[in-house]
Amino acid sequence: MRIARKFFGFLMILIGLTGCKHTTNQADYQYMAKEYHFLQEIISKKENQICDIQKAVYKNDCLYVIAGFYMEATGEHTNPVFEEFVYCIAEDEIQEETKIAMEITDEIRGFDIDHAGTYIYLIERYVEKQQEYEYCLLEFGKTGKKENEIFLNQYIEAGDCAIDFKVDIQGNRYVFFDTGSIVVLDQVGTLLFDIQNEETYIQEVNMTKDGTILYVAVTYNGKNENMYVYQIRVDEKIAEAVVKLDAEKFNGHILINGYEEYDFYINDNIYIYGYRIKEESQEKMMNWVDSNLSTDMVDAIFAQKENTFIVIEHNRNLTIPTVQLLSKRNREENKQTLKLGCLYMSAELQNEIATFNKENEAYHIEVVSYDNRENPLQAFIMNLTAGDVPDIILIPREYEEILMQKQLLEDLYPFIDEDMQLSREDFLSNIVNAYERDGKLYQTISKVYILAWATRRSYIEEDKDWTMQALLEMLENNPDSDLFSDMEPMKILEEFSSYMLCDFVNRDAGACNFASKEFIELLELAKQYGKEKTKISIDEEIEGMKKGSILFSSFAYVDPEGIQLYDTLLGGDCIFIGCPAKEGNGSAVYSEHQFAITSNSQNKEGAWQFVRTFFTKEYQDLSETVIMFGSSREGIPVRKDGFESFVKRFTAKESYYEKGIWIEPVEVDCSFNGYDYMLEPLSKRQEEILREVVTGVTQKFVFDETIHGIIREEARGFFAGEKSSEDTARVIQNRVTTYMHENQ
Repeated sequence: MRIARKFFGFLMILIGLTGCKHTTNQADYQYMAKEYHFLQEIISKKENQICDIQKAVYKNDCLYVIAGFYMEATGEHTNPVFEEFVYCIAEDEIQEETKIAMEITDEIRGFDIDHAGTYIYLIERYVEKQQEYEYCLLEFGKTGKKENEIFLNQYIEAGDCAIDFKVDIQGNRYVFFDTGSIVVLDQVGTLLFDIQNEETYIQEVNMTKDGTILYVAVTYNGKNENMYVYQIRVDEKIAEAVVKLDAEKFNGHILINGYEEYDFYINDNIYIYGYRIKEESQEKMMNWVDSNLSTDMVDAIFAQKENTFIVIEHNRNLTIPTVQLLSKRNREENKQTLKLGCLYMSAELQNEIATFNKENEAYHIEVVSYDNRENPLQAFIMNLTAGDVPDIILIPREYEEILMQKQLLEDLYPFIDEDMQLSREDFLSNIVNAYERDGKLYQTISKVYILAWATRRSYIEEDKDWTMQALLEMLENNPDSDLFSDMEPMKILEEFSSYMLCDFVNRDAGACNFASKEFIELLELAKQYGKEKTKISIDEEIEGMKKGSILFSSFAYVDPEGIQLYDTLLGGDCIFIGCPAKEGNGSAVYSEHQFAITSNSQNKEGAWQFVRTFFTKEYQDLSETVIMFGSSREGIPVRKDGFESFVKRFTAKESYYEKGIWIEPVEVDCSFNGYDYMLEPLSKRQEEILREVVTGVTQKFVFDETIHGIIREEARGFFAGEKSSEDTARVIQNRVTTYMHENQ
């Protein structure tokens, strides 16, 4: 049983945001969304059924929506119930409702309407007898009954598949294939012509305001990747490039249908541009960040009259999709502006800003991005110390410690203490304490990653502090063992110095200790145990750990996937422990997105209204990616209730009901370093390991690219045999000391 249903996880890839430094350059209007209500009207009539918008198209000033309704088998219904309708919508009013006689096993790959009002589906179905996929065009009249079926497999090469479909104003049918080929048929299915594209991937399909078919494709020429918008010229039977796009800036919902003054629209998820083909010109229409919608939640966009857009949006809370009308409005004078400074904009941040701007009645966030400056980091720091100070910042990882040292950030504890819905007791204290500085908390903590090494529990004396001396004794007792399976000397040094940076650097005192006996021992250890660059399989690594020839796996993030993998392969003799440290077990906690309120903000209370979001249960609760796909790659919640929900998701052996849906026990195909395995609910022992690691971590992973760069530069000579470990440590000490004094 296959039902087309889209769920999108939060994107962890950072998208460069081109922003303005000053608000005075902005337009005097903004695009704001208003929800259409026809979908709620439809759903209210379908009790206990899950609604899914499967496809939609905008034609003849109407929105045509395929809505599927599904109900699980219950005591009253021995079989699942599935119904499918096409709704014709004009300005939030239902004009027509047509029940379509579809098979539940048919997968909808494309949908369009011809000039006669015939609904045409591009269908993929699996034929058990032939053990292959079949593709066809199904045509339905206004009664919902099938009127015609055009089979397409004769046009498909082995291994290819049909991915999308469009109808032009003459009624010609265009079928697009995964290999980049395009087949054009007339109304009865006779082949008119085809277009063969070599080394091409077609991403999206749409049409101009006059009905010409467009598509976006990426072509590959060796290592070069080129993205173009093409139009299909029927008379000449060719595809012609219209405009070249920067492939790095476009990643979804790129092409929007044309309307009125623009032949089509282009969306780069920061702006929507209107494009005129004849003039070869584009005009900026709207700024997504300045609206109250996030592109992270968008499933489809359609242009209509007066430069307005219809947006189909999926809901992060896994309830029902929504349909929004996005139109120009005068800027909301009744809202105060909060400035948020950042180097880059992630999809997750964009979504949070859009949600805040949509729901908060008193404040509106405006993004100030520095990525288009000649020196973004320098411009960012200068703005914090003088000039146009943002109220909120997304902390650059490279400058986290310096910002706190310079007292440019506000302590968040007083805000938490005054907040009626938050308490310090809501959070895992060991993790929050790791982020404290002199008893103050300067940044948000929401979801974190635990970094540690995997080893055999029998190797570690658990009643003994895990210090560098303990590691050296372990190595001395295992003279024939490798520290890691495949690390070069420099990689070992980077591994240790990343974990142990706090042991060698005291930022409050402006001092460092790289000329110490401990760091010299670290240099010599890296040289002794480093190996030539090799790559071994995880099977070989585990076998070496079992035999004792390899002591540690430099596993990165400790999560349910990694815990089950290593615990299973090591036969239950598994523990995750970090680099030796002065205190704790050496494991470290790391967070991707951290927000702060600037000390010089003129509206700290307003800034808190946004920053508090990342401490709330709603934000840290299980996302749709974790619920639907059993992925833990978004990190581990820091709230106690969020952490318990996280543990339940990965340990539950029976279905349970939460957030309006039944959640099945986790069963996920995983791959780690080429090793494929199935993640299943954690065992009791594996749950204990997860809790042990999460509640045992006491130090924050501190990143300083400048210091790490100095260490790398000076260590090369030592590893090459050009200078001693003592001389290397002394030079590193002097250079880091100078760097720290310059940044006091």
